Amino acid sequence: MKHPFFALFPLSAAVLLAAGCNVVPAPEADMTRNYVLTSPVPEPGPAAGSLRLGFRSVELASYLGTRDIVLRNGTNELVLQDYARWAEPLEAGIGRILRMQLASAPAVGRVYPQPFPLDGERDYDVSVSVLHCEGGTPAGMISRAFRRSLRSPRSARARRSSPVGPSPPRRRPGTAATTPGSPSS
Repeated sequence: MKHPFFALFPLSAAVLLAAGCNVVPAPEADMTRNYVLTSPVPEPGPAAGSLRLGFRSVELASYLGTRDIVLRNGTNELVLQDYARWAEPLEAGIGRILRMQLASAPAVGRVYPQPFPLDGERDYDVSVSVLHCEGGTPAGMISRAFRRSLRSPRSARARRSSPVGPSPPRRRPGTAATTPGSPSS
């Protein structure tokens, strides 16, 4: 006498195989867009400046420490964009842009990245704290505020520490009326 399980096994296997072909959904295109920070390429000039700067760090407000691009919607609401992300850590991107801009300044002769060389004399150490920086849902609006600090490496006190901003929202120069990650881009 055959066990009922063995009689139903071939039929069960055929039903599962047929159903398995319809369980896996069709692949969809990845809608995620990745962005990096850019700035106008500074014109290389002679390093005639005498300032030697050490670029210490960029500190971000905690809500900016995400890969998602952050947009401001009103006064107190922040919206993380699901399909618009930073392709690099934001601290690294801001640091790269600031080092390039500092190196192209006429008064600057050299910018040392951290960790500093032991034999490299520096006139000032630069650090930046980004207090807030986000795009806005009105097309192309940006709001930002940061604090910069210049310290002499030989002194423990800051030479100059100045808050910059908050800046009024402004339209990004040379861009269309959409913000990266907005539904119309």
